[in-house]
Amino acid sequence: MSIVIGTKTSTVASFPGASNTVATISHFQDSGSDGYLLVAVFVNAMGRNFASVVYDSVPCTELFSTSASGPSARWGFFFLATPSTGTNDLVVTLDGNYGGQGVFQIISLTGCGGIGAFGNNGFTSHPHSRNLSVVADSLIYAFSIAQFPFTSIVITGGSILVPGSDLISTNYFRGAYSSGPLTAGVKTVTVNTTIFNSTNSRIELLSVTSSPPSLNVLPTTISGLTYAEGNGPSAEQTFTVSGDDLTADAIVTAPINYLISKTSGSGFASSVSLSQAGGNIVGEPVTVYVILESGLPEGTYNSEVVTISSTGATTQTIALIGNVSPGRQGNFFLMF
Repeated sequence: MSIVIGTKTSTVASFPGASNTVATISHFQDSGSDGYLLVAVFVNAMGRNFASVVYDSVPCTELFSTSASGPSARWGFFFLATPSTGTNDLVVTLDGNYGGQGVFQIISLTGCGGIGAFGNNGFTSHPHSRNLSVVADSLIYAFSIAQFPFTSIVITGGSILVPGSDLISTNYFRGAYSSGPLTAGVKTVTVNTTIFNSTNSRIELLSVTSSPPSLNVLPTTISGLTYAEGNGPSAEQTFTVSGDDLTADAIVTAPINYLISKTSGSGFASSVSLSQAGGNIVGEPVTVYVILESGLPEGTYNSEVVTISSTGATTQTIALIGNVSPGRQGNFFLMF
């Protein structure tokens, strides 16, 4: 099931009342399975913190909250799983008197499996580009604050700007999200403004079908790695490697006394790298060749394993069963 971006509320609202600490915004949460509510908030008050963000009386979870002195701004990101559907109030409370306005971007999701990786960087000169490593079928939601108007927020794979008011005093706020499901790997979010600095906040939205990186190897035990002393190396044996939702290349590492190669008959080394693209090993399943290296003394070489690893994936192992048998003895003749 893919993530569906539903109702989007993007508005400027005041913190009225005697204490000037509470702002209330009405939002419609779409119905559907695996619902999520995203909330990005920006106020011109770096000296204030967000005391609470509550939707229909249920507290939202804070992913991050930060501030910067240049624009005297504070911004944060909050989320809520399985929120109440229909029209409800979002209530944002600051920890002290403010009395100004805030920008609120509230987004309804369905088919969302949770929040994945995220990054949050302060003011840097434009264009402000940052990377985020994501799994397959996820989306990225990004937002930024700037002191001059935005020209675009570009996300690898395509992006859609969230419409709505984005100006408080002299500071601007703008959000965007991926135009469609992403392939696994590193994606770039670039914030472009007419001049000067901007922030870069980006959050991975996991689909229900998203899964962590994984590696698959066959077989998990290899025998037949033998030779007679003085006659090595052993004959080649093979195993295959494949992957799903990978975000980095796979590294295959041989144990001591063994060598591996991606090519039969040559290129044997202690480790090899298997490239990935779109979350899969290129050309998978990829065959890897293994040998018991030459020059070893007589004995068994069984307590050693090949390891196959990739960032975020559970490391896989292959047990090796090897043996160097006694070499051929010379002939002796007795003369009588």
